[in-house]
Amino acid sequence: AWNDWKATLVADLRKPQPWQVQFSSDTLHLRSALGLRLTPQNLSVQGTNVWWSNRVDLAAQFGREDRWPSQASVEAPEFRLPASLLKLQGYRDLSGSGRILWKAGHFGVDLKAEARPLPRQLHLYPVKLRLHATGDTNAAVVESALVSSPGLRAELSHGVTVHFHGPLLREPARLQVAADLSQLPWLGLKGKLAGQADFAPTGARLPVV
Repeated sequence: AWNDWKATLVADLRKPQPWQVQFSSDTLHLRSALGLRLTPQNLSVQGTNVWWSNRVDLAAQFGREDRWPSQASVEAPEFRLPASLLKLQGYRDLSGSGRILWKAGHFGVDLKAEARPLPRQLHLYPVKLRLHATGDTNAAVVESALVSSPGLRAELSHGVTVHFHGPLLREPARLQVAADLSQLPWLGLKGKLAGQADFAPTGARLPVV
């Protein structure tokens, strides 16, 4: 137990490899079953995790002197997160897929997600999210980031570098926004809007918008 959450960890290292490790926590809504295999050269970890009823597969390999894994992957080919957890009022659960790959000190992230409104929420529209990023332990480069809905689109400029230490941005970035009011009938308006938000680094942790 630690602060407000509790967990149970069970490991038996007496049996032949792969050793089995199980982790469970009702507080975190998480169940994990891992297999560990140790050789003179490396440690391999493979397992299946269930978080909020979503299956997440994990695989990693560590060298004997490695602080980070030499290669790893985390994949959720199909997930669904409760709308109440994300505070999405008027929407169904968020669904999508995600993958994180790590190799030789660099990672790649691909995320797709969609939230659809509840049947009686006629003023709300489906919202889609697409994200692709790469990076290392110092920074992430957002190759593409898009949030779209019928009549509305917001897209971040490509190649935006977000630093994990110091100022988040060290070069300017831009968010493009476009809307077709005729596809947003609850407004009772027609026409098209376009705009942009510019993010300028200041040397502080957060940029100026």
